[in-house]
Amino acid sequence: MTRRDDDVFSLKFNVDITSEDFTIVWLDANVHRYTQEYNELYRTSNIIELFENEEDCHQFLDTTSNIRSKKMFVIVSGSLGKTFVPKIHEYKQILFIYIFCQQRKQQSTWARNYKKLGDNRIITQTQNLFDQLTDDIRHTLDAMIPINIFNREKEESIQDLDKDSASAMWFQLVIDVLINMEKTSNAKEEMIHLCDSLYSDNPRVHEQIVDFKQNYCHENAIVWYTKDSFLYRLLNKALRIKNIDVIYPFRFFIADLHRQIHQLHTEFLEFVCTDILTVYRGQQLGVDEIRKLELNIGGLVSINTFLSATLNPKVALTYAGGIKDKSVVFKIQIDIRTNTKVPFGSISHMSEHRFEEEFLFSIGAVFRITAVDQIDNVYYITLKISDDENEEIKHLFSYYYTNYKVNEPTTLITLGMFLHEMGQFDQAAYYYRLMLRNINLSCDYDMQIKLYKQLGYVAKSQGHYQQAIEDYNRALTLILEYNPTNYQDLFEIYNNLGVAYRYVFNFDAALIFMQKTLDLHTNYMELNDSKLSQVFNNLGQVYRSRKEYDNAEFYFKQALHIFNHSTIIPSNHPNRATLLSNLAHLYSEMERYDEAIIKLNEVLLFQLKVLPPNHPHVGRTYNNLACIYLNKKEHYKTALHLLRKTLDIDLKNLSSNHPWTARVYMNIARVYYARNMHLIGWLYAKKAMERQHAFQLNDPDYIKCEEIFEIGQKQIIHIISILTVIFNELEGNTH
Repeated sequence: MTRRDDDVFSLKFNVDITSEDFTIVWLDANVHRYTQEYNELYRTSNIIELFENEEDCHQFLDTTSNIRSKKMFVIVSGSLGKTFVPKIHEYKQILFIYIFCQQRKQQSTWARNYKKLGDNRIITQTQNLFDQLTDDIRHTLDAMIPINIFNREKEESIQDLDKDSASAMWFQLVIDVLINMEKTSNAKEEMIHLCDSLYSDNPRVHEQIVDFKQNYCHENAIVWYTKDSFLYRLLNKALRIKNIDVIYPFRFFIADLHRQIHQLHTEFLEFVCTDILTVYRGQQLGVDEIRKLELNIGGLVSINTFLSATLNPKVALTYAGGIKDKSVVFKIQIDIRTNTKVPFGSISHMSEHRFEEEFLFSIGAVFRITAVDQIDNVYYITLKISDDENEEIKHLFSYYYTNYKVNEPTTLITLGMFLHEMGQFDQAAYYYRLMLRNINLSCDYDMQIKLYKQLGYVAKSQGHYQQAIEDYNRALTLILEYNPTNYQDLFEIYNNLGVAYRYVFNFDAALIFMQKTLDLHTNYMELNDSKLSQVFNNLGQVYRSRKEYDNAEFYFKQALHIFNHSTIIPSNHPNRATLLSNLAHLYSEMERYDEAIIKLNEVLLFQLKVLPPNHPHVGRTYNNLACIYLNKKEHYKTALHLLRKTLDIDLKNLSSNHPWTARVYMNIARVYYARNMHLIGWLYAKKAMERQHAFQLNDPDYIKCEEIFEIGQKQIIHIISILTVIFNELEGNTH
């Protein structure tokens, strides 16, 4: 039997996935008599606030009136409605108000003046109240699907377009990895266990989870998705916040839903009788978002979740009914004759909402904005499904898709590799360890080799260099004992050991392992462009560290030459930025500062096109630019500005004790020291010294940090002695 790893269920989410996006507030002098109704409401929301007293309810609503993220649905008794609704109607967090009463006619006259109420929300029957609430909440959740607009408002924002495109690419690659992940027998059990733990105190939702456990099969994924249930809410929230740790437990359902949509897409194309299909989607958008759409006609929008639409524009219009936001109808045009990478299909025959003539798109749809028109207070936005996004990003996407074999069954290793590429080092290590604990250690040696190799790679990126050496040596021991002719993995282990030894200033050991990689290339294997370029780059790094600058420049230029002339590696591969950055670092050490600045600015523009904007490598480039300005003994303000940007990125992505973070604190200390602001320099040197494990004792940066710290320490002692003298004199004068 497959062992279930409890760590799957103890993921430390960065957000509370169970926190509802909305609250139900119920005001009635006899509200506590509605025990059965209250329990039924738990099917609709986890957060229900009950009030018998009008003043208490008003105070609660008033205190939350400025919290834009709050979304509230307020139920008021007929006896209190006429006086209470006018007091709360303009609160932005309230989306809808319901009058629950015995005499409908008595309420209708005054209620029609309030948009959030309306005639259809004066309700006399309990079931009708639940139905209307459920419908309104479902529409609200559906309208919360994020739409990413790639900004073309002004020329200099094209860089933002590249950032958005790159972020969308990485997210889509990870989703595709999850969709194609090898199915395990316990994947469904993991998700159910997680959902059970999240809703342990909600018996109504627990009933839905039991129903899912007993009756779900992959053929009814769409049926379950269209229900207003725990599954729809948790999955959409996970996709909305783009947190991979939260999305991962739902991987089997995402894959089932995607494949069922793909099957419907294939069937639809066989029988469709038109070249152009038009579907509609009603949604509520803020004024700023609509303005952005108007300014970006011809630009692109992408969707990070499953997206529903309808053939019926009237149905879409009902979903567009805005209360605090503007009413929007998206008119989506699809050219059936062109291939689209995101499948879609008609789901009317299996949806909970059959009359809506619903279509469902899988994750990652990209559209081009072709028109924005306003008719009778409704904005009609025409979109055309598009596969012609940024060509450079498209090429890079294709490279990763092929090189990492995303279209084949994937594993946690594939997921970890992409997370590592995205700079999410802790998450990558987590999934590698998770897989390591779930394989058969007595026989699956090839998998252990791959996992220890990847763990070493992550440990190096985290700044845990001794741990990286240990992991690589574990992999090396296994490969030499069980599969010594696996030259591909052996090459990577030797190469990475060389890199790790350079980081701990053991340059002789680094060169030994680099030479072993070249011997493998000479005697046993033909290296592809990417691998050979890596070896030359790493040799350049070792020689730079040994101050043998001519050798370093030779190998860096060899690596860059291979990269630039490769027919395999895309020109915008992130490793190209690494090569240019290393060459710039070399020029800086050789005091060829102007050349270094030119290279680093090229690196920065390049990275912002192909990496997520807060990737740690972007932070390194800011740091390296700052160091050059510091070494040139000019532009200290620019250096400090760049270092603060670096620190912001590092603190968001790396542990506070990461060596890179320690070096940033040290470099900030150097700036203040250079400006004769020794006390502030001392404070930052102290922060770096607190992370002294990040440095090797023979590291020049550590030695410099000690010097700054000692100078600041002496100044503090000197100031204290002066203050002591002054204090003693003042005290003497008072006697």
